[in-house]
Amino acid sequence: MIRFDWLQGLKNKTSRWKSRRVRSARRRKSTPYVEALEDRTLLAGTVVVGADAGGGPHVRVFGADTGEESFNFFPYDPIFSGGVRTALGDISGDGVPDIITAPGPSGGPHIRTFDGQDGTPLDLNFFAYSTDFSGGVYIAAADLTGDNIAEIITGAGAGGGPHVQVFDGATGNAIGGFFAYAPTFTGGVRVAAGDVNGDGTPDIITAPGPGGGPHIQVFDGVTVASGASVFPTDSIRSFFAYGPSFTGGLSVATADLDADGQAEIITGAGAGGGPHVRVFHGSDSSEMFSF
Repeated sequence: MIRFDWLQGLKNKTSRWKSRRVRSARRRKSTPYVEALEDRTLLAGTVVVGADAGGGPHVRVFGADTGEESFNFFPYDPIFSGGVRTALGDISGDGVPDIITAPGPSGGPHIRTFDGQDGTPLDLNFFAYSTDFSGGVYIAAADLTGDNIAEIITGAGAGGGPHVQVFDGATGNAIGGFFAYAPTFTGGVRVAAGDVNGDGTPDIITAPGPGGGPHIQVFDGVTVASGASVFPTDSIRSFFAYGPSFTGGLSVATADLDADGQAEIITGAGAGGGPHVRVFHGSDSSEMFSF
């Protein structure tokens, strides 16, 4: 087992992990949606990408040492053009992170899981929201209950309220949920997971979709996983990642970059903003650096 720091791995464009390759019937040109790996312990570094809206739901898996593809697959019908979102978490309990997928806009909120070693479909699959919701789903994964099985964390896409749900990774049952912002906001919510408060359990980090201010919220993972009622005002961290007037939405990820036991919060400006990445300390939400 090695410790893989996702930021360094992406910087070095690294991949030595070999596995079988599943070739797609046809190639598509599309913008990749990168699953930014948090600070995880893996058998080998892994980078997973999913095509964004406009491309088919094509997932590609790369090792992290050389950038070589390990395998690829389509978790949904290849003719679907809403793209696919991805996350990594150990669902099967074998110590290897598995691949979790969710469709982008115009697809139903169908969550699927695949073996992290070769892309074989796992039994766990479910609908995160009402089957008629077609705004897409954002996903993250982390072990919130301490059973060594990752929970699946979802955020409704544009058109849905800022509704975050947490599902047991073993059963697919919902164990917690809350609205990260005012329920009347319909821009959706993006999610990430990392131990921001340093208590040993990952917390849930949220960012609004387009139409909302750049308001980052962090919610205690233990509290959410317990099924307790959680409201926007219950956040343990709350700050604006960019100017309050910016309404293009945010991307969000986490990693413990300074090895202090508290995950930093990493943000990227959405549409209408420059390609501005900011990193905030988990301890006090002050800026660590930006570029």
